[in-house]
Amino acid sequence: MAISAGSVFKRCSCRRPVLDADGAPVVDASGKPKMKRVGKTCPKLRNSSGWSSHHGTWHFQLEFTVAEVGRQVVARGGLASRAEAEEQLAVVRDLLRLADRVGAGSQEIGVLRVEIAKRIRQDLAGCGRLPSAEEVSRAIRAGQPLNGFVTVGQWLTDWLAGKSALSASTRRIYESHLRNYLIPTSATSGWTSCAPRKSPPCSPGSR
Repeated sequence: MAISAGSVFKRCSCRRPVLDADGAPVVDASGKPKMKRVGKTCPKLRNSSGWSSHHGTWHFQLEFTVAEVGRQVVARGGLASRAEAEEQLAVVRDLLRLADRVGAGSQEIGVLRVEIAKRIRQDLAGCGRLPSAEEVSRAIRAGQPLNGFVTVGQWLTDWLAGKSALSASTRRIYESHLRNYLIPTSATSGWTSCAPRKSPPCSPGSR
């Protein structure tokens, strides 16, 4: 169940004709040649000194396997530089390793890894960013779903729990405002995982 080191590489959008067993171009119903992406085998991606700086974009890919689920892949492309791809690959690897720190036993670790991978893919597809370690850790500790809809009430409760520097009196005031005003009025409203959630919709006590 080990997480692979992952890989960083370039791909491009070049296409070439699809050939049959005899090497002849395959055509579609309209008589036009069928085309397929060349991908990372495009000869223009490399030159005598290594990767071309003028062709293709950077990608990363990381894999792991969970016995009950099978092979899992987290990948992203379209990145501007190798450094950016390597940085994001490292973030993904660290996010998946959160499961090792909080999971009780190999089965729970595997389940958590799969859920974290789903969250990563969801955020990349939905808003083009990786979730932060704080977001993922906080959801795990609070027993909240890592994917999909989170109610405003759930998030407000978790938000207050994370404010460890508050004085006791300020915390009591915040708890009162959340309990009596914000949470009852928010009821079933919520955010998806990609929605910005850096502060509550209305800070307790603000007018």
